[in-house]
Amino acid sequence: MATGATACRCLPAFALAFQAGASPCLPAEPEELVFADRSHVQTADFPAPDLHTVGSAETKLRIRLWRRDDAHSLRLLHDYRAYQLRTPAANPPQTNGHLHRLALAYRFATANWEWTVAPVLAASSNAGQHPRAIDSGLVAWHGVVRYRHDATPSVDVFWGACRDDRLGAVSFHPLLGIAWRVQDRVNLTLAFPDSRLSLRLHPRWRLQAEIHPAGGSWRIFDDDLVRRSRFQQQGWRISLGLALQAGTSHRLVLHAGREYRRSFRFRLREGSDVEADVRNAALIGIRWQWLRR
Repeated sequence: MATGATACRCLPAFALAFQAGASPCLPAEPEELVFADRSHVQTADFPAPDLHTVGSAETKLRIRLWRRDDAHSLRLLHDYRAYQLRTPAANPPQTNGHLHRLALAYRFATANWEWTVAPVLAASSNAGQHPRAIDSGLVAWHGVVRYRHDATPSVDVFWGACRDDRLGAVSFHPLLGIAWRVQDRVNLTLAFPDSRLSLRLHPRWRLQAEIHPAGGSWRIFDDDLVRRSRFQQQGWRISLGLALQAGTSHRLVLHAGREYRRSFRFRLREGSDVEADVRNAALIGIRWQWLRR
């Protein structure tokens, strides 16, 4: 059995496969101190009686708060989404469209195993305005258990289970895939639900492609904090990015892509529920990482 230190030297190459979001199921590089991503999703038309257009802007943040060694770490995760939902003027959505996910994720890793557990607060921005808005529906437990096996010196096989809401509701789903490394030139992960390709074009430049879930589930409240319901999004995101390594501590990525198989479910102010499939939409974004031992 390899020692924990040996395992942690191997993990960064494996972890490079998952950098697209703020879910506890997505491991960060041990050296990562700050991760920030800003994306804008194009407004998509949906000519329907209860929903006309949907657009959004997203900010994802991941900050390392504490680290004892490569095996133990605590991170703050924040995912903020501002939705623009155009509905009939007489029938607006129950939510203000400003939705947050906030989590503290504790990670422990051994030579082959990784465990992460995180309490997650997922709600509209007005949830904290009055104590009566706080209930058990605001907090969910997310986490992951993952086993990694070195099939060959350049190929890892991994499997496990994750609990998060990126598929549209808080639920368990399997993790299964392979990660293939070709020296420092190519990192390819084919897996469910997150896959990624990283191709080195130059010592400082990399081309990256990603596909991963883009959904979520939030507890939402009306302006008076009286009516409460759920806002849910399902969908998948595929993107292509160009990454610049600026020295040893900073990485900048410009990326663009599309969201597809999108659907939304939410409640209107007068009480009726809307469940609608929405057209595919383009997106653009910028991502920054600060890496430090």
